[in-house]
Amino acid sequence: IREVACAVACSLVVVVLLSAAGCPWFPAMSIKAVGLLCMAVVFQWRAIAAYAPLMKRATPEQPFRRLDETYYAPLCMVFGVIFMVLAGVSAA
Repeated sequence: IREVACAVACSLVVVVLLSAAGCPWFPAMSIKAVGLLCMAVVFQWRAIAAYAPLMKRATPEQPFRRLDETYYAPLCMVFGVIFMVLAGVSAA
C-alpha cells in the first residue's frame, strides 16, 4: 500500500458510520425513512463497486483486494439490506 487516506477523510467516514448506527433510534419521521433508504443505497453501491473493473484497477494492492471481495463487499450488501428493511418499517 503506497498511500493511506488522510485524517479528514477517515474522520468523515467515522461520522457517517456513527450517524448510520444511530439513525434507527431517531424519532419516527419521514426524513428518517429517507435517511435510512439513502444509507441503504450507499452501502449497496459500495458492495457493487467492489466487483467493478474500475475499482479493481484503482485498488490492486493485496491483501485489500482479496479482503474487499471476500468480506467487505458482502458485509456492505448485508448492511444495505438491513437499512432497506429498516426504511420500509420506518415508512409504514
